[in-house]
Amino acid sequence: MTITASGNGSMSGKAMLASDTGIWSVVGRKLCVSFKSWTNNARHCGEVYRQGDTYVGFVKNGRPMLQFRKLIESAQNQP
Repeated sequence: MTITASGNGSMSGKAMLASDTGIWSVVGRKLCVSFKSWTNNARHCGEVYRQGDTYVGFVKNGRPMLQFRKLIESAQNQP
């Protein structure tokens, strides 16, 4: 699954032949995400931790339900 998150809080995702759009936000110390179809617009929030160059979050039963890494630096942040 590939998810692209933009600085304006929008997201788009692709998994095999399926795709969806959604929104993300930070509430307190938690990352919150919702997708139109995949989560039926329900917001899911969880703390995210950095492990090396990877971020993990939404830990359930000791296993991360979300794992991601930064792939592209925003054009605004590049010299």
